[in-house]
Order: sequence, then C-alpha cells, then structure tokens
Amino acid sequence: MHPSYSDIIYFIETANTQNVSRASERLGITQPSLSASIKRLESSLNTPLFIRSKTGMTLTKAGSFFLQRAKDLQQTWDNVAAGIHMESEEASGYYKVGAHNSLALYFFPKVITSLIEENPKLQLQLVHDLSRIICERVVSFELDFGVVVNPLPHPDLVITELMRDEVTFWISPKCKKENQEVVICDPHLLQSQDLLQKLKSKQNSFKRTVTTTSLEMVAKLTNEGCGVGIIPQKVVEAQTQMKLKRVPGMPVFQDRICLVYRGDIPKTMAAKKIIQAIKEA
Repeated sequence: MHPSYSDIIYFIETANTQNVSRASERLGITQPSLSASIKRLESSLNTPLFIRSKTGMTLTKAGSFFLQRAKDLQQTWDNVAAGIHMESEEASGYYKVGAHNSLALYFFPKVITSLIEENPKLQLQLVHDLSRIICERVVSFELDFGVVVNPLPHPDLVITELMRDEVTFWISPKCKKENQEVVICDPHLLQSQDLLQKLKSKQNSFKRTVTTTSLEMVAKLTNEGCGVGIIPQKVVEAQTQMKLKRVPGMPVFQDRICLVYRGDIPKTMAAKKIIQAIKEA
C-alpha cells in the first residue's frame, strides 16, 4: 500500500518530537496507528527513516533527507488547498498566539479586539511565557504565532521585526536615598541579567534586591519608591499614571520586538489576517 498524505504529516510530527508517544498524543491517534504509518513509509521508500531506542526516535541520514522533502510536500499541499478556497474563504479557525505577559498587556488589546470584531468565525487562544519559551513552542507546532523579544534565528522561523524598545533603570521621585540602593527586577530576564552584570563589571552594584516575575509589579514597586526598577520603556509608557524617570548614566539594553511563525504555516485567510493585524499594530 502506498503512503498517504496523513503518513507524511505523521512522519513530520514524529521527527519533530522524536517520541512516538508524544507524537501520537499531539496527532490524536493511537501509537500502533502511528507506528504502522511510519512502517508504511519505510516500506515504500525501502529504507529505515528512524533509529529506535529506549530514549526515543532519531532520524537516519535518509530520514533527515526525507524530512525536508516531506515539509516541501506539506507546504505544496497546504498552498494548493488554501488557494482553492482563498477567494470565498472567511477568516476562521482556532489559532494560538503567544507572548510574554507584559508584552501582551500593552500590545494585544487593540490587535485582538479588532481581529475578533472583524472576523466572527475566528477563535484565538493567548498563551504567555518567556520569549525564548514562546519561540520554542512555535517551532514545535504548539503555537501558531508569537510576539517575542530578541528571537534567535532558526531555520524554521519567519522573523519580522515590529518595533524597538529599551530596557534600563527607572526611579520614582518618591524614592528615598536609602532605597536607591535597592534594585527591583525580574531575575529570569536576559535583560536584567545583562544590565546587572554591566554594573558589576564597573564595580557599581546595588546592596539589596527585590525580585518578581511580573514587570508590572516591578513598575508599581518602583513607582512607590521601593527602589530602582529595571523596566522596558514600553512597559513604563503603558503605566500612564506613573511618574517614573530614567536613572541617568545607567546602562541600556536594546530590545527587538518581533513577530515569529513557522515558514510552513498554512497560508489561510485567517493566518494572513493575523499576521497583517500584528504587523500593523
């Protein structure tokens, strides 16, 4: 029996996850069905595509070669299918969009509102995590789109810069002299780590630290005079009621805010409208 289009999709998912159990769960099929599909492909090609072990599935040389061709086949099919329905198709379907929570708070409200109002059949799920995690989840097919900060190049990703931002040290007029020796930051962010390291290298560091995973909390604590906050300028601008000022002479971290999505995402009307809305924001 010749392999089907489903066999190719199942192969791509297995190659991405390197695990039959995880791939079958994502695909919504049983493990025996997935294993049979892979064997059907291998039989048709007359060569093994995976090296099976207790730790998972690793592509053979032939498997790596076939993976790229399989992606080309998937892209061709998706383009053909999308093209047939493009003229009459409404923007519909279920899409997952990821972003860091703070970035989403000032970036998403108008974008999502306009998308929902203009496309009544479109359904969206917003997912929030660190930018590097959002990128990983887009690559692994868990998310359709991401709005992220400083993404690293990846062969499967389309990266479009949307805007620039700056992360630096901010202070409130309420901050007493003794509290100016306290730094408030999210320690998990590369920007915070980089800026604090630059201060340390100049033998200029804070005596105490207050940490939180919420940049909004960093801004609020800074505004109340708790200490000096490490905050992106866009987050400060979003807090219109606050009177924060940059601390002069402090280092600055340059941020690139980008839209990321897989290059092989189906070119549906909905996908095009989501990309367009985010770019225009």
